[in-house]
Amino acid sequence: MPTFGQRLKLLRKENGWTQDVLAEKLGLTRSAIAGYESPSKGYIPSPDILKRLAECFGVSVDYLLGHTDDRTPYTPIPETISLEEALQELLNSDHVMFNGLPVGELDEETKEDLKTAVLAIMEYKAKHGKSQQQPKKAAAAARKNAMVDGGTILLSAAVS
Repeated sequence: MPTFGQRLKLLRKENGWTQDVLAEKLGLTRSAIAGYESPSKGYIPSPDILKRLAECFGVSVDYLLGHTDDRTPYTPIPETISLEEALQELLNSDHVMFNGLPVGELDEETKEDLKTAVLAIMEYKAKHGKSQQQPKKAAAAARKNAMVDGGTILLSAAVS
């Protein structure tokens, strides 16, 4: 994998910037940029400067450091998102599985059915409050209401 200095030089040149231009953008000296790019020096900047470089080039810090070839910058998850946004992220995810397939690969009708089911469960919980069952009793009730169909476990809700 390329070194930090090689990545920095590549990105700088891709943008058509001299070391002076990049230094000015970051409030650094040209010699600092030259030191970062120099293979013999191998300087790595502070975390703050790494973050600023990543933002300046629109890449991730991991890409800058040569840990990955994926340039996608890190985007923090907002502290709070709406239920609609959370469901949309879930329904487009390739990391969540449903019936052996990534949810993001399901057809739109199935995604809409999942969305409706999740919303119905949340509505039910909001109306009826938290379950008063103890965890062990709840697990036993879930096992009692579970059915196996061709290797797929189907759960049915016990409504009282």
